Amino acid sequence: MLSKEKCNGCAACANICPKSAITMKENAEGFLYPYIDEELCNKCGLCNLVCEADGSSENLKNPECYAYMADDDIRKKSASGGVFPVLAYHFINNGGYVCGAVWDSDWSVKHIVSNKAEDIEKMRSSKYLQSRIENCYKEIKALLDRGTKVLFTGTPCQVNGLKSFLRKDYKNLFCVDLICHGVPSAKVFKKYLQENFDVSKIKDFNFRDKRYKGWSCSVSANNNTVVLNNGYFELFLKNVLLRKCCGECLYNKLPRSGDMTMGDFWGINKFSRKLNDSVGTSVVLVNNKKGDFLLNILKSKAKKIKKVPLKYAKAGNANIYMPSDMHPERDKFYENLDALGFEQSKEKIFSDKCDCMIVNLWYSSNYGASLTCFGVQCLIEQLGLNAKIINYVSPEHLERYKDGFAEKFAAKYLNLTTPCSNYNDLINLNRYCSTFITGSDQVWGNFVMNTHSKNVSRGLYLLSFAGDDAKKLSYAASFGEYGYSNNTKVWFNSHIKQFDAVSAREDVGVKLLKDEYNVSAEQLIDGAFLIPKEKLEEMTRPYVSDEKYIAYYCLPYYLKRDWHRKFVKQISEKMGLPVKELVFDKNVTVEQWLAHIKNAEFVISDSFHANVFAIIFNKRFCQIKNGTQARFESLFRLLDIENNSISQYDSELDFDKIFVKRDWERINKKIESEVKRAHDWMKKVLDAPTKSKNGFQMINALYAEYHIDKENLDEKLFVITNKDKIYRRYLRYKILSKIMSGKKRAYYTEKRDKFKKYVKILRENKLR
Repeated sequence: MLSKEKCNGCAACANICPKSAITMKENAEGFLYPYIDEELCNKCGLCNLVCEADGSSENLKNPECYAYMADDDIRKKSASGGVFPVLAYHFINNGGYVCGAVWDSDWSVKHIVSNKAEDIEKMRSSKYLQSRIENCYKEIKALLDRGTKVLFTGTPCQVNGLKSFLRKDYKNLFCVDLICHGVPSAKVFKKYLQENFDVSKIKDFNFRDKRYKGWSCSVSANNNTVVLNNGYFELFLKNVLLRKCCGECLYNKLPRSGDMTMGDFWGINKFSRKLNDSVGTSVVLVNNKKGDFLLNILKSKAKKIKKVPLKYAKAGNANIYMPSDMHPERDKFYENLDALGFEQSKEKIFSDKCDCMIVNLWYSSNYGASLTCFGVQCLIEQLGLNAKIINYVSPEHLERYKDGFAEKFAAKYLNLTTPCSNYNDLINLNRYCSTFITGSDQVWGNFVMNTHSKNVSRGLYLLSFAGDDAKKLSYAASFGEYGYSNNTKVWFNSHIKQFDAVSAREDVGVKLLKDEYNVSAEQLIDGAFLIPKEKLEEMTRPYVSDEKYIAYYCLPYYLKRDWHRKFVKQISEKMGLPVKELVFDKNVTVEQWLAHIKNAEFVISDSFHANVFAIIFNKRFCQIKNGTQARFESLFRLLDIENNSISQYDSELDFDKIFVKRDWERINKKIESEVKRAHDWMKKVLDAPTKSKNGFQMINALYAEYHIDKENLDEKLFVITNKDKIYRRYLRYKILSKIMSGKKRAYYTEKRDKFKKYVKILRENKLR
């Protein structure tokens, strides 16, 4: 049978077992998985036979698409446009049966098979948790064998489970699959109910009650109905509660599993506003000839039905053709569920409260930046602490970030705070955290500090927003090209003196901090090395390839040079292997980029992190010089790796140098040693007392909020000086507002009132 990670709980194996040796039991998260009683099992192999995993279907890849609206009376009691009740009542009125999901007495959900109108009513409306199939497949087969027509409705994996169980096509079986967002467990829903209601008094729970403000979530108890602000539904939509395999669902795709597909027609307004009357419109996909039969039933009871290009349905409902992306905090929510309960587990993952916050360049459409950030997050978590990444995206990068690989990676792997778009948002983070970390990568580069954060604060990557009581740390921060103007040096110096502990990525950075700023710093390995190897294996597993090739990747920031290609071609000819170039593209995921390196026989790149991962994956590599060699050479020195880089100034290639043999066992031990040193350093500085500050953050807060003397502060950001300057100016404007007259008096009165606010804040914070 399928591995536990891929099992969707369809129960085909339990239904097919001739010895009833398989039962569906809840795991710790409350999801059903098959359990085999080895004493009863006769090793017939039927369970493996029905446990299909490829998700293949012979249905149409581009099915006809319709917008459907049943009569108003039907739709008012339906979750959407009324497709299910129209089909279901047709079947039972014509001697058939229907299989659908109903609430059980304990507010779990199960499938039943029935030809009774009262049961059809129970099957109506959405139920956002996984339904138990129990023995329904067996019951359906018995009906089909008697020639009875059966309508089955369920998630795509349940439809596939039924078809796999039956192992042949029945002309009298009609399957409708739901456009499925994913399924939570019964356990999590019960915990939600128990914490919020007297469960014994609940008479009805409706996730999509149209009686109140269009669509609302309501619960009825003691003859009263309460409309809810439903925290459960919120977590469902954010993909926190879903079964693990839902994130890699094999059936949320085209072609679909069922003869017909039904769901909400989100975005129908973009095609025609006439097809949205706020009572409900369904999308209907006709996937085969049986679907045509079902469509004719719908047409007979339609208020409106209109053929619509499939692209409109796909644009409004991605689950037609792809699964939901799992929330990065999903596992943590379930891990906390038993100990903390529903509400506290929700609060823990959605509140910005955490032990450490990290700010770096994770959003910058750079594969290495995303992975480096993830590595630092992993480091903090391995120390048993909760880390969050400050969710700030530079406006200059927003267009590339949106719908690009950095956004997708962040959604999957990074624990982001609420979005921060201005300086006050950053200052507000002090309410939730008292330790802030900047780095890794080139967060202290002159270009980065003057461009990436100019709309919030030039000091973002120097933690200028962190409070006076906060601990400020840098992890393997890099200066990049190391060029600062004199004014910037003064400005940087005033910030760096506020740090509790400093580490830099390059040995030259450590020297610079000592020589220029009299700051002691530790050299620590780049954050990418901190990602656990098992996590890298998991990321690249879907892209494993036996193809033998040379991986070539050139940074998009530099023009591809002819000499690159000349040397790459020579290396290819020497090795007798083709070159496989990965061209930077926002649609190429981080995982695919990693796999491009991991699967290669040889790696050629001018990218720092492409070379880093070649080392991590123990791949032979050759670095192309790109003008900023200090970081490469520092890394090679740190790991005692022979430098075999090539440059445009090389008249010809020295193949003995390029194909230098690496002692990977020795290098790996060195990496392990440096990673351990990074862990030890971080634990030590996190455990150490926080250094006392002197009002630095408050001055910067004033600067950002009120724009006080911007040029002067950029040139000379000494805290005490600014603090006194603010007070002196207040006194000056106070006196001038009294002795001047006319327009000048009004001008200085306005200035006095403005600086009076600053002085009030200084006094409130005991800075004056």
